Amino acid sequence: MATIPAISIITPTFNRREALLRAVASVRAQGFQHYEHIIVDDGSTDGTADELSMLQDTRLRYVALEKHVGANAARNHGLHLASSNLLTFLDSDDEFLPGRLERSVSFFGERPEIDLSISSFHICKDGRTMTPTVNQNALFDARTLERSVFAQVTSIAGTA
Repeated sequence: MATIPAISIITPTFNRREALLRAVASVRAQGFQHYEHIIVDDGSTDGTADELSMLQDTRLRYVALEKHVGANAARNHGLHLASSNLLTFLDSDDEFLPGRLERSVSFFGERPEIDLSISSFHICKDGRTMTPTVNQNALFDARTLERSVFAQVTSIAGTA
């Protein structure tokens, strides 16, 4: 990439080729296109590398770890590879809704004093969309955020 991307997307994956392809498609379908998408393969044996190589997208960075270390270690590896100061996560079995990247980049561009954003999310399982998890629109200091997460007032998913 010739210039630093506005946002780096980090996706850990392990033997989720088909789900990962949906996740990648949801990123590529975004209206906002100035991103890098780092996929950290945590030891997959299901042909993930071959499928991704066919996409031929310069914004996509595929890294294969030598051994299975778990999703959190794979996320951390992706963090070290990120070019942008603005980071977001997308688990390999999740998808971004339209406009996700544009809203995130715009939000942090307008509010540079904000360090962290936790988004709302939908849970889709067995062909059904369950009641969306809606986080309140609020600004918290670090201590209040920690308390709201532990009190389950604020919900966090890997992608959120």
